Amino acid sequence: MALVDLKGKSKRELKALLKNIESEIVHRRKQEFREAKRVVGDIAKKHGFTLQQLLADAPAPVKRKKRQSAPRPPKPPKYQDPRSPEKAWSGFGRPPAWFKEHLANGKTPEDLLIT
Repeated sequence: MALVDLKGKSKRELKALLKNIESEIVHRRKQEFREAKRVVGDIAKKHGFTLQQLLADAPAPVKRKKRQSAPRPPKPPKYQDPRSPEKAWSGFGRPPAWFKEHLANGKTPEDLLIT
């Protein structure tokens, strides 16, 4: 197997080489698939069947169900809007507009903590 000196290659040459390698892998995979299909077809023919006849009786592939995790309980509020106490935020996810507004007006997150 011929080794390629990668250290002497430019970034552009390395990208071109990678593209050629990926293309060759796809090409060889297709060749292997065609060869396997031919071999299986020959075996089916030897027994008096066609490949289509054998595949027609094959069971449908079973789809796996994704495992669902248990729903997480909501996080308790950590910050509260001093002007509207019903507005609260847990500190997770996107900050609400009122929180950003208070920060823009010079308050710190510690000023908005629920005590």
